[in-house]
Amino acid sequence: MPGLAAFRTVRDLLERWDDVLPLLHAADPGPLPLGELRVHAPLEPRQIIQSGANYRTHVIDLAVALDRRPGARPTASAPRRPR
Repeated sequence: MPGLAAFRTVRDLLERWDDVLPLLHAADPGPLPLGELRVHAPLEPRQIIQSGANYRTHVIDLAVALDRRPGARPTASAPRRPR
């Protein structure tokens, strides 16, 4: 098993956790002064999933914005959002 340097990201460590845990215990230097620590983002997400509360209004706004016909206007069923 290679040393910890072989793992470039936290995701790499997590994916091989059973192999990595003994290496982490062996590399533990003990307590460090807080001023010597650098904090980094722990993970790079694989997916970002979002849901908007105003999804219907957003879709209507997109449809209206993409309708490039001269004089095109939203229909009565597609009210405009207040700006």
